[in-house]
This record gives sequence, C-alpha cells and structure tokens, in this order.
Amino acid sequence: MQGLGECNCGFLLRRKPQGLDRGGFIPSIDTLGFSRPLPYKGIGRPSFNMKKIKYLLILLVVAVILVIFYEFGIKYFFENQVLKQVINRLSADTRVAEVIVTEVAYDKINRRDLTTIKFVEYDTNDKPLAPRYFTFSGNTIQFQSLVVRFDDAYVKSGDRLRGKSIYLFWKVFLLDGENTRVYDLV
Repeated sequence: MQGLGECNCGFLLRRKPQGLDRGGFIPSIDTLGFSRPLPYKGIGRPSFNMKKIKYLLILLVVAVILVIFYEFGIKYFFENQVLKQVINRLSADTRVAEVIVTEVAYDKINRRDLTTIKFVEYDTNDKPLAPRYFTFSGNTIQFQSLVVRFDDAYVKSGDRLRGKSIYLFWKVFLLDGENTRVYDLV
C-alpha cells in the first residue's frame, strides 16, 4: 500500500493528505486488520479549540446575567406591581352615593325652610341607581350609615367580595323634636 509505513510501537503510519502541515505521518490504530486514522491536531497546536471555549464562556456570562436579572429585576417589578395595586385598593376613592339639594323653599306659614334633596346610590360598576327625593322641614339633614372595613389581608389579596370597604346607607333624617322626619334608605 502506498504511503504506509510501520513503526516499532505497533501503530501503522499513513501519509497525511495533501495540504496539511509538513507532510508528516498520522498514526492510526490497527484493530482487527482495520486501520482508523486518528484526528490530526497539527504540530504545536493545543488539543482544545479556543473558539469553543470563548463561546462557552460568553454563554456562561449571559446565563449568569439572565439569572441575576430575573432574581432582582423581574421579582422587583412584580412585587412593585402588587404593592401598587394594594395601595390603590387601600386608598381608593370611590363614589357610592350622591346627595344633591334640589330645592330650598321658605314656608311662610310654619316659618321654616323646606329642603328637598336627591339621593343617588351607585352600583359596583359606578352606574347610578334610581334617584330618590326627600323633603324636610329644615336644613340640617343627617344620614345613618354603616361602613364595613375588612382585614388588610383581604385587601392585599384583592378578594372580590372583601377587597374593599362596604358602605350601607340606612336612614336619612332631620331631628326636630316632635316634627322629626325619618326616611329608610334600605
């Protein structure tokens, strides 16, 4: 066979293909009569590839940066969003009812002011309910109501039913001794 030789180490030697450095021999292992060429590394070259190592180092640095970004950046962002929502629920200014004085007239017979008010409540979607009108003999009108405030844990979690306070209007009245007028709102 052309280009083959033998060394005293038990390897078959074969001539390098054209174009490789200095035309030397590449050792190959003789296994059951077959010879397989070993990979040629070249003379004086390291046995590892620097480009692969640089690539792996860059990948490692990018992976570390992504983990750090996730741990601090993303978690901070989502925690910040949750805290903003809690603050909005705690400090929400929602309109639950309006009282508008629609008319003030003077009653010459009783020598008193007659005050008519319009009471409008709003549903959970901020849509007005049917207005109700009340007339009182006087101008110091009072409301009896109940405000139910739930635990902050419900507000923080955004509970659908207990995430905000409840406002219940029970009565509207004018205290005037025997002439006290009371209207139920519930």
